[in-house]
Amino acid sequence: MTSQADDPVCCDRHPDLPANLRCSRCGRPICRECISQFGYFCGPDCLTEAKASISEEDRDRRECEQEAINHLQRRIGLGIKIFLGVMAIAFAIMVWRVIFRPPGKVCWTWAFEGTQWDLRIAAATAGELWVKAGPELVRLRARDGREETRQSSAGGENHITEMKPLGDDRFLALSGMELSVISLDGSQQPVFRTEAPINQIEVAPDGSAVAIATERSVALGPVTQLVPAGLTVIDLADAAVRWEWQPDQEWSLAEIACNAAGCFVLAVQVEDETASYRLTAFSWSEGKPRWEVDLPSAPVWGPVATGNRLFLQVGTTFFAFAEDGTTAWKLPVEGSVRPESFALNDRLYLVDDQGTVCYDSATGSRRWRTNVQLADRFVASRGKRLL
Repeated sequence: MTSQADDPVCCDRHPDLPANLRCSRCGRPICRECISQFGYFCGPDCLTEAKASISEEDRDRRECEQEAINHLQRRIGLGIKIFLGVMAIAFAIMVWRVIFRPPGKVCWTWAFEGTQWDLRIAAATAGELWVKAGPELVRLRARDGREETRQSSAGGENHITEMKPLGDDRFLALSGMELSVISLDGSQQPVFRTEAPINQIEVAPDGSAVAIATERSVALGPVTQLVPAGLTVIDLADAAVRWEWQPDQEWSLAEIACNAAGCFVLAVQVEDETASYRLTAFSWSEGKPRWEVDLPSAPVWGPVATGNRLFLQVGTTFFAFAEDGTTAWKLPVEGSVRPESFALNDRLYLVDDQGTVCYDSATGSRRWRTNVQLADRFVASRGKRLL
């Protein structure tokens, strides 16, 4: 037997439907149909009375809350639109650079009326490029190659044969046996003069010192020939000699290379028609050898230094040496590599018959290729652009 309490409660407005809730105004039982029509009220009368009972303060508060929600939604929508716009612009720039301005693409050219042996890039500054074109220094705009000014680079006995950038809008010029510092306004200040002809100069990356390989006369039968003799490091601040190094009597200096870690000397020893080759590293501060490496054969290319790496090609392999003399990485030579290959600003540029390949000097990974055959005497770097 079922008690009266267990009988289902029916809705007053819809008697055939069970009532699970009650009107929030009068307490009458309501069903799901009432809720769909009037909310949590039993009919339009209770709904109207509930709306009329809401105070003006509650109505203003609810309107403010709704306005705040609407404002937040508008700001979120605006933020999404801005984000999508920025992403679209970034994607367009990336596509434009990859398709229209890929790494290694020629941006502009400048022609010189003369031979390539009379042309050399002297220095690259912020937005400018200085080129030694014959007896003149030509200032070009790095952005588009537009010629800005021309000035004389001296002549006769003082004719400049080589220049090295010092990194502060100045460069070091070699005239015979004299070194001078030239500013971009054309002023020239003598720094040092040697008693022997200069074979090669290399400037420290910070511009504080210069390494000089001098020459000496050697009689080879009836012919007298100049060969590299020794290495001298000059402090450019006071023109004082930091240190000097002469190879042992049976060894001859062949070539030097310099980077931030120091100076590197390639020396050769000839005995009974057999040649031996040795690579020696020095610091910029003192002339004591830091490490030495005996090479199995004559280098095909190098030594060339940049950043904290020293590069050398022996046989069919390129070697990258770390600061302590260990092999950082090595790279098999693909095809015929030209002697114009060079290293600049943590990049290695290998020149072959098809153009130039750029490698990362730290890892040896390939970066890009261009069909232009570059050469170190014609190249400078400014930011992300190769000039």
